[in-house]
Amino acid sequence: MFFKLNIKAKFVEIDEFDKAERKALNLGHTVAHALESYSKYKFDHSTALAYGLVFESRIALKCNFISRNRYNSIISLCEKYLQIM
Repeated sequence: MFFKLNIKAKFVEIDEFDKAERKALNLGHTVAHALESYSKYKFDHSTALAYGLVFESRIALKCNFISRNRYNSIISLCEKYLQIM
């Protein structure tokens, strides 16, 4: 947990007002928060975020905002995370 907080702190230090670099931390959160709420918090935040990343990355791929390679990397990481859960 400390490691995660340290990473976020570095992003906040660089981009205090969420204008540029820090926006990268938002990917997946819209869907994650909706999933948490809809499931009445049966999904922990990390699991909901993994599903949110999958969903939002698919949209980004379809809109040509990310490459197929980037999409595959995101999906691979999320699949590995979800398999250990």
